[in-house]
Amino acid sequence: MSDNNNVPIERKKFTKTEKQYLRGMIHNLSLQRLTDQEIVDYLHNEKKIEIARSTATKIRNQVEQEAEDWYAENVDMTNGRLVVTSKPGPPREVHFIPFTKQNVDKILKGEHPFGPDSINITDIDKVVFYGKFDDMPGFQSFRCEGFTYEQFITPEWKQFMELATRPGGPLGKKYAPEKAGNEYYK
Repeated sequence: MSDNNNVPIERKKFTKTEKQYLRGMIHNLSLQRLTDQEIVDYLHNEKKIEIARSTATKIRNQVEQEAEDWYAENVDMTNGRLVVTSKPGPPREVHFIPFTKQNVDKILKGEHPFGPDSINITDIDKVVFYGKFDDMPGFQSFRCEGFTYEQFITPEWKQFMELATRPGGPLGKKYAPEKAGNEYYK
């Protein structure tokens, strides 16, 4: 490549950040219905960025194809509404605390609950105590929240399980009035 004075023009290698900026600029300018040549001229005159028209065309086509694919996947073409979906991620545990009062107190009240470089910022009033019950004979796996601290540190597993499986859960919450015919409504 050369300009009018027959001096070779050096191709500039763009960094990843510069590529992202350039891609965004071309996208925004193409949304304003500028032609590829007008985009190249704007970038040259206003932003002092030198790119070939073929590069601007290639980037604009990529952006438009991505937008087309996104609309095809996320918009109901019969009514133009956004289709909301969720894709479940892999199951993960927030934090597993073996069932002992000492371990619970160490994490909730200890100065360095997760090692010497950790600081305890636990607000006990905002902690959600729940039990996760897996592979129990006669029960489907379930998770039950709403335990108080005192209930959570109950030393007997049997008592803990009884609290989780009683009507209304650990706190014995009442069911909604519309379920008044339910035998568990108090």
